[in-house]
Amino acid sequence: MPDRLSRAPYDGFRISGPPDQLDALMQRISAALPADWTRRGDLEARLARPNETWFCFACDAAADRIHAFVSLHASGADSIVLANITPLVAISDGRLTQLEYDRILDEFLECLVSPHANELGVTIDRDFGPLRVQ
Repeated sequence: MPDRLSRAPYDGFRISGPPDQLDALMQRISAALPADWTRRGDLEARLARPNETWFCFACDAAADRIHAFVSLHASGADSIVLANITPLVAISDGRLTQLEYDRILDEFLECLVSPHANELGVTIDRDFGPLRVQ
């Protein structure tokens, strides 16, 4: 059985830029999602707390990808960080393998975030570990 992660690994990212550019980035990502990705307002509402902003995007299962969601958290006015990648299907122990996590992370960044981030001039820091929200 593959090793499963009890918590998100230290593979994460932070997107930094002016607040208006970060808002534009989230709008562009949401408007240009591929058919197998969706914005999940229901999950954002579940995670929401006063004065917090969350962004959740779910991917459908594919041959090399599990059905899961990527949760992002606004960290101050000038950055958005990866909070976690969470399975949306029953897994025996409820955790993703490192490979499953990395595939979703890479696809999300390379296909959904990077093209728009480059156009808007916001920066992506891949060496930033995932946020731990208590």
